[in-house]
Amino acid sequence: MSGIGGVVYFDGHPAEPADLAGFSARLSQRGPDGGGLWLAGPVALAQHALWTTPESLAERGPFTSPDGALVIAADARLDNRAELCRALDLRDAGQPDSALILAAYARWGEAAPERLLGDFAFAVWDAREQRLFCARDAMGVRPFFYYQSARCLAWASDLKALLALPGVPCRVNELRLADFLTGGHDLASTFYADIMRLPPAHTLSVSAHGEQPARLRRYWDLAAPRDTRLPSDAAYAEAFRELLTASVRARVRSAFPVGSMLSGGLDSTSVVCLARGLLDSRTTGGRLHTFSLLFDAVPASDERGYMAPTVAAGGLEHHTILADEVTPLSDLETLLDIAGEPYHHMGLPLQWLADAAAQQAGVRVLLDGNYGDAVVTHGNMRLAELAHHGQWRALAREVAGLTTGWRRRTRGAFYLAWLAAFKPLLPKFGRQAWRGLRRWRDPQRPAWAFQSIIAPAFAQRMTGQDALQASLHRREQRYRTTRAENQFSVGKMQVQPELYNRLAARCGLELRHPFLDRRLVEFCLGLPSEQRLRDGWARIVQRNAMAGILPEAVRWRRSKSSPIYSMGRALFTRDLPRLGEIVHAAGGLERWVDPAALQRDYDRLCRAAAEARYHQPADWRAMARLDRAVHLALWLDQLDQASNPLITGRALCSSPSHLTGM
Repeated sequence: MSGIGGVVYFDGHPAEPADLAGFSARLSQRGPDGGGLWLAGPVALAQHALWTTPESLAERGPFTSPDGALVIAADARLDNRAELCRALDLRDAGQPDSALILAAYARWGEAAPERLLGDFAFAVWDAREQRLFCARDAMGVRPFFYYQSARCLAWASDLKALLALPGVPCRVNELRLADFLTGGHDLASTFYADIMRLPPAHTLSVSAHGEQPARLRRYWDLAAPRDTRLPSDAAYAEAFRELLTASVRARVRSAFPVGSMLSGGLDSTSVVCLARGLLDSRTTGGRLHTFSLLFDAVPASDERGYMAPTVAAGGLEHHTILADEVTPLSDLETLLDIAGEPYHHMGLPLQWLADAAAQQAGVRVLLDGNYGDAVVTHGNMRLAELAHHGQWRALAREVAGLTTGWRRRTRGAFYLAWLAAFKPLLPKFGRQAWRGLRRWRDPQRPAWAFQSIIAPAFAQRMTGQDALQASLHRREQRYRTTRAENQFSVGKMQVQPELYNRLAARCGLELRHPFLDRRLVEFCLGLPSEQRLRDGWARIVQRNAMAGILPEAVRWRRSKSSPIYSMGRALFTRDLPRLGEIVHAAGGLERWVDPAALQRDYDRLCRAAAEARYHQPADWRAMARLDRAVHLALWLDQLDQASNPLITGRALCSSPSHLTGM
């Protein structure tokens, strides 16, 4: 893994090492194992490496082609090296992945990323064509940001590295801010008005003369999968097992000790059970390190009972981490500095805690089970399919199976049927009527901004903005098939892998996600709905595939714990006054955030704390809205106040007196 970046000056201005000092220093936080700077007139490329794979030990980037015409800075781990070497007529002699990417570009040009499997972000300077070509992996695991003006194009793995370049402005992007405050996840923009994110599965190319804006091209489309059709359940299970095994095998390739998260759920246990038999003892030590978060104070968040049979099977170096005191505010200033912009992921402090434990254990590669829910899906949209086609008996059977074990089964069955089967089929005029009712309840706030903390005047000003409307449209789509559910879920989750990557890099780790293997994603996208949900068993294809591999108690587990219960308890009992102080001290937010809405949410959390109530979804939603406001406030505070006149104004939220000293 590496921190990469660079700049191309369109006006011929020479790239000077002095101008790149702060830029390179920030990138070095992603790559402590050495790096370099390549300069040629108006072009500069930088790379700072974190060695993880055996091939990376020989990497000294940026890498130059033998004829000197091509130079690459790459943050990459390729999972199809053997296949690429055969296609390129090369012998796999342990050359770094960046050398293979450069050879692929020399052979296939801008079509090269289509042939690459793995996690990557790279930039190639083509001196013959006087062109810069960049690409990012299909699932968006490796970060890539860029800034373009009439004078230059600059790019980096880190937002704050870009801001360290002379001439890159620091201005708030209000469109992204409005999207954030209403729960959106834009894959292309950032919170900085002039800095963009290269979307997953896209390439970027620009001429050295800058006659035209950078050209973007999508090379892989999540929304256009091929059907997966096999003759039997056994065939589906075998294919899934082979693909997941291949993905895990590719991701345990390491020159250092390997670890994996273990929660006791279906996904992390699948990864651990496969990985411990695939390690190369010559390079990794042969024993898989596992890291589990424990919650003594809140049993509803604790999964040690489901971890126990996996640990008892042996072959693991098991580490436990007590996380009772972690709240959404834990280490927030540090996490915001790493992210470079506000984010909404209340569980991120838990990942940061796990990354630190892995670093302390000497691990450099950490696997996890994230995104299994998004890729395989629970198949709830199968209920909508059955309702749409009038298959009422099958619908009743699935709902009955899904609600098995619920304390209020009848009530739960009706709720589930409405939520998953009938609500997605609600006609357009019904949704419009509901939005009209929302407008009647809060006439100053546009319907799309209902149940958010966005300031009404700001919402009115943003209404009609094309980019925001496109984001709102994506969020309001009604899906009628499990395939659409899958596409939506994965697309929504594509912001998180990049964020996880940046956190892990700060701890000297490479975080790897077996469920984000492109081959596995393509297979799952095309699955028929009955392979996702059958007889009330969600994710049935995975349960069948892991027979004989997973402990049976995990394979047929219906329940799912959540750390949000523990984090809510810790916030309410320990950090609620601090939450009020942060929001109370936040100036300059009135132009974007509604103080009255913020106060209502804060008061709701205070009542929940007084009643020791940690489980209600309405409280979680209030917590999420406050979390966004706190992120925004602290992010503004971290910006250079001398050049940022936005940080002014009065307090937004008052702390109830009964919480003093709590």
